[in-house]
Amino acid sequence: MGLAGAVGSATLLAGMGIYTTFAQSPSPSATSTPATVTTTTPSTSTTTPSTSTTPATSMPPKEGRGGPGGPHAAPNTAAGAAAEISAAQAAIASAKLDLTAAGSKVDSTKLSAVLSTANSLVTKAQTAATAANYTVASQDARAAHEAANGVLDVADDVLGTAAPSYATRPQPPTAPSGAPAVNTQGRAGHELSAAYADIVGVHNASSSNSDAAALQAEAVSLYTQAYSDYQSGKYTAAAAEAHDAHHFAEAASNILQAAGVTVTPSPAVSKLPF
Repeated sequence: MGLAGAVGSATLLAGMGIYTTFAQSPSPSATSTPATVTTTTPSTSTTTPSTSTTPATSMPPKEGRGGPGGPHAAPNTAAGAAAEISAAQAAIASAKLDLTAAGSKVDSTKLSAVLSTANSLVTKAQTAATAANYTVASQDARAAHEAANGVLDVADDVLGTAAPSYATRPQPPTAPSGAPAVNTQGRAGHELSAAYADIVGVHNASSSNSDAAALQAEAVSLYTQAYSDYQSGKYTAAAAEAHDAHHFAEAASNILQAAGVTVTPSPAVSKLPF
């Protein structure tokens, strides 16, 4: 999907046709779909594969291979903003290394453009911090960090432990002996619902911010692929793709908030309403 266009544009989101019911998702409420959109309830033939699993709400959220979105403490202070900026710069540096290593296995041109946006956001954050606007500085830096983490995760999906930054980043803890097997379908459903919440929140904000639009486009593209893989029973791939989508949507959300746009994440429901 391209890297341009308004966040709320019909061109960006038309034809998604994403309908599913994930293992952990509640049924859509009457208020979860924008009033201007008419949707229908899917038949059981288009819903979640029939494999019985433990609901994903019983599972802890998965941290990205790029780590969490940054040090979110004290964003309204000089120290907090400085920490956010430093974390974003480190994530961008790691993402560049991994993107180079991934080479032709990923869309390097598109992901390099994302990192250029991340660098621009760091510059904006530094300018805001110099002006003592620490809230905006933190939000722009956090957006840069999330964007870089998205690139990291996309590259690492194909590199695994061969990623240059693998040894320097936090990894998920090793499961204790005797722990139950990971519920891969539940995990995928959890990640899809988390990505959904921010994607719809950014979409409903209806902003024309081009940087946010570019990152939202990546989020929607990855979510679409994750949905397809989920429907095909490829739960591990779906979980990874949805997690990557969540990074990009979070980045778009932070860009809009830094610009003064209110973004309200949508409750996790079973379909994208656009």
